Amino acid sequence: CKYQKNLLGKYDFNFQNILFIDNEYLKKIFLSDKFLTKKYLDEKSFTYHSFDWLNTAKNLGGVENVARSKKHIFNWHNKKYNKRSFVWNSSFISKRFINLIYNYDFYAISAANLDKILLDKIILEHFLIINLEINQKKVTELKIEEYKSLLLGFLIYNNSFRIINYTN
Repeated sequence: CKYQKNLLGKYDFNFQNILFIDNEYLKKIFLSDKFLTKKYLDEKSFTYHSFDWLNTAKNLGGVENVARSKKHIFNWHNKKYNKRSFVWNSSFISKRFINLIYNYDFYAISAANLDKILLDKIILEHFLIINLEINQKKVTELKIEEYKSLLLGFLIYNNSFRIINYTN
């Protein structure tokens, strides 16, 4: 049907991370230097801490945006957010991990070896923490992002970590 083809042609069926997000808002966050200068732990910064802006950065493309992405990631990591803050709850860890994995080809492709080592360390840290967090929860309490991040982590790290404790 011609109508159905035109309607479906408008949508990008990207199933890596289905989100209903405002790309203009994410672009504004990504291009802003606000988060580079100080720590933000308010509700308005939730999107920044989830790294959803990485998807928008990848869509924008370009050498400058690759460099800006790495700058944001390293800056976030260097701020050493308290592990008891909302930034380190399992939902945010999972979202960051997923966004870091799915966009790795964008921000790490031209990274120097030392930068790649640090990026890999950041990703591994997220996986280790999400694995610990998930094992503290009941299976019925887990969100889809948590399952997804755990599955991705096990695929990347060859099942070398303990899987979910289903007895909870």
